[in-house]
Amino acid sequence: MRALPRGAAASLLRAAAAAAPCRPRPVQLQRRLPDADRLLAMVRVLPPFPHPLHSSSDPSCVGCPILCGILIAVCLQPYKQKGTGRARHGTLRGPQFRGGATMHGPKPRSHAIKLQKKVRRLGLKIALSARTAEGKLLVFEDLEVPSHKTKNVVSYISQMEDTKKVLLVDGGDIDKKLKLATQNLHYVNVLPSIGLNVYSILQHDTLVMTRDAVNRIVERMHTPINR
Repeated sequence: MRALPRGAAASLLRAAAAAAPCRPRPVQLQRRLPDADRLLAMVRVLPPFPHPLHSSSDPSCVGCPILCGILIAVCLQPYKQKGTGRARHGTLRGPQFRGGATMHGPKPRSHAIKLQKKVRRLGLKIALSARTAEGKLLVFEDLEVPSHKTKNVVSYISQMEDTKKVLLVDGGDIDKKLKLATQNLHYVNVLPSIGLNVYSILQHDTLVMTRDAVNRIVERMHTPINR
């Protein structure tokens, strides 16, 4: 067998490697930390603030000494994680502990029911009609009292038969003497005509109104409803 000249074997191997399909070698990523020049260049790219930031705080809030015992007491487990034979608990504020949180507790919400204006007007008409049919609607010229003494109102109400609660309705602002004379009586209430409602009428068995209050209520009933 004839030997190949020097360099021929290497050239043949290179030609065979070029003709045969070769698998791509995996690229090895080298983690390289940026040098100081790179870091400085990155910092220079960041836009600086137009003005330096200053903050002032109360020393009583941020100047107190650091007490590790207080921090541990706030976030401490009730007992250690293992070795007690009990279930794992991170806090005693859970709903399963006495004095802990409440699961699905009551949530404050409004129970009010909105009614149309014509329905409220109709209810007020029915309530006034019921008191008139019972003979419990009294109309006077005014509700003036001689003084602010409570005994004047008590003596007047004691003359009424089958009366436990009385509602006094005036047309405009309530007289100061009348307000002082009735504020200590739990069974007597005073309202202006604009505040008259069905609930107040039904809560009192006798309704006493002035002529001015009646005229204002009738005028309010015939006022067209703004839609």
